[in-house]
Amino acid sequence: LQAGLLALTADKDPSVRKVAAYAIGQMNPHANEALQARLLALMADEVSWVRAAAAYAIGQIGPQANDALQARLLALTAHEDSSVRTA
Repeated sequence: LQAGLLALTADKDPSVRKVAAYAIGQMNPHANEALQARLLALMADEVSWVRAAAAYAIGQIGPQANDALQARLLALTAHEDSSVRTA
């Protein structure tokens, strides 16, 4: 399952990447390190609503997230995209 989600986060269709990000967030705290790293990468996606989905997923993983994800979660509160800040 996790390998499949990892592949979906790189899909060319942004709606697939968005759904994959949400699904990773629902796995909390079971999202592995590779999935958590991919959420960080999705925070730089060209599509704002994919970035917002990644931010939401990071928030869903919460305290169980790795250190890099925790740091990114804190940084999201100052993100320039309001849809990311509120996710």
